[in-house]
Amino acid sequence: AGSEFSAECICNAGYSKENTTFCNMTAGPNSTCWTEASCQPCIPGSYKPANGSVPCTSCASGKYLASFGAISEASCSECPPNSNSHRGSGSIGDCLCDQGFTGISTNCTACARGTFKAVNGSAHCTLCARGTYSSTEGAASASSCQQCRQYSTSPEGTAQLTPSHMPCECD
Repeated sequence: AGSEFSAECICNAGYSKENTTFCNMTAGPNSTCWTEASCQPCIPGSYKPANGSVPCTSCASGKYLASFGAISEASCSECPPNSNSHRGSGSIGDCLCDQGFTGISTNCTACARGTFKAVNGSAHCTLCARGTYSSTEGAASASSCQQCRQYSTSPEGTAQLTPSHMPCECD
């Protein structure tokens, strides 16, 4: 049997109860306000697997969910390789390339040797400074750029392609 009071209603899976306050402002200083509860679909980035009044649950970090009213954690999709998202992400666009990777969320590629990227997102990889080189692909910090030996140098973005190849040249 149903109820004549919305506060007594139980929301279905994929829906959560939200309260909305209404006020009758036509009565001037004697205005009256009341609150009504209604079941609203879980927003993108969240789901609710069972009937009841509990709130929707956010998808874990590293996952996203673009649809409304999801009923299962399995609805949350993994971010593409080499990217991550915050908890409760509602779009694949919330997946940001990891440190050491560049591009857009659906195609994050490793920074080339001789470069690094210390932040998450779509920023370009930074060239190793003049006088340094790197043999690391997907480097996430400037510390991956190694100093050339004394009395030698290299241009910005120099990569060491093999262990036996020293990319620095004598001054």
